[in-house]
Amino acid sequence: MNAARRKLIDEIINRMSEARGLLEEVCSDEQAAYDNMPVPLQESERGERMAEVLSEMENAVTDLENLESVLEDAKA
Repeated sequence: MNAARRKLIDEIINRMSEARGLLEEVCSDEQAAYDNMPVPLQESERGERMAEVLSEMENAVTDLENLESVLEDAKA
């Protein structure tokens, strides 16, 4: 891989890292909102949906971390 492509991959990794950080903030805020809900609301349809979305966002954070690692390895 030449220097120009390595530089482009570095830029992609940086942007993904920024996006991951923002998503982690959203996850943290959403988790706090869920945790502050009364238990009956957590067990309601709305609360269950909130928990599902939170889980999917956490999975997305993990996916981004994995992709960043793959791209780092690709540069080597």
